[in-house]
Amino acid sequence: MKRKLLFLVVCSAALASCIDPNSDKDVLLQNVLKFGLTYNGAPAVGIDSSSIQGFQNALDASPTQVTVTYTPDSALASLIGTGDCQLLDSNTNIMSTTTATADSQDMTSYGTPFNSLLAIFRCGSSILAGTYTTDVNISFTIAGEAYHANTTLSLTK
Repeated sequence: MKRKLLFLVVCSAALASCIDPNSDKDVLLQNVLKFGLTYNGAPAVGIDSSSIQGFQNALDASPTQVTVTYTPDSALASLIGTGDCQLLDSNTNIMSTTTATADSQDMTSYGTPFNSLLAIFRCGSSILAGTYTTDVNISFTIAGEAYHANTTLSLTK
């Protein structure tokens, strides 16, 4: 079964109020987001830690705490409810709610085009063919400066 990642790097109408287009920090984060599939086919979004001054992942001395909030579509939400799909925080811990805060996982050995994870979801091989999508709100603070971004992650099986 072939999996491919579809993504949009635009704010959805539902999430647009979370981003301040006049904030240089929000625009910077939105512009440095990178997307990829992990080695097991999970769609993920992250950044290179060097793209935002002061950002540190879990391998660094003072990891940045990243908050992610997922808004899954009904198809994905129904699979999360059965355990066939899982939302993961930025340190790859399974989330029991749609919002969590954690250190950013180092992704150097996971085959992604970024070294610091922001958001990811995964589904088991037993899910039916289709497209599963979630909007993601990402935020963190470095040296008192807040960064926010919105994006969409999708998995087509």
